[in-house]
Amino acid sequence: MHEGMHDPDGMIRKARIKARGMQHQVKEGDWDNIIVDAYNVMFMAARGALKKMGHTVSTHQTVASNYRREVIDKGVIDKKYANHLSKIKKYWENEQEGHPEEIDHARAERIVQATLDLVDALAHLGEPTKSKIDPRLLHYNN
Repeated sequence: MHEGMHDPDGMIRKARIKARGMQHQVKEGDWDNIIVDAYNVMFMAARGALKKMGHTVSTHQTVASNYRREVIDKGVIDKKYANHLSKIKKYWENEQEGHPEEIDHARAERIVQATLDLVDALAHLGEPTKSKIDPRLLHYNN
C-alpha cells in the first residue's frame, strides 16, 4: 500500500486534484470515462473522510455502507450531497453491466461539478490529520 492511502488528508487532496483533472478533460471534450473517474474520486474522498472520522474502511462496500451510516444518516454534511456517491455508484454499476448512461457535454459538466462539490464538502469534515490544508486548494477558478 502506498503512503498516501494512510493519510486521509492526502487522499482528499488527491481526490481534489483528480477532480480538477476531470474538469479539464471535459473542457477539452473528453468525457468517455467520466462515470468511472467520478466514482473513483468520490470513493477516494469518502474513504479519506471516513478515515479522518476514525473509521477503518477498505472495500467499496464498507466505504459505501459506513459513508451512508456515518456521514449521510448522521447529517454530517449538507443533505444536498446525500445521494452524490450512491448515484454515481449506480451509474458505474450500470456501465459495468453494459448499460452505460447517455452522457453529453452538459451532463459531463454537471457530474464533474457534483464531484468537486462533494470532495470539497468532505474535505471540511474533521480536523486535518497532519498539516493544515493549503487554502489555495479550497478555491476553484473557472
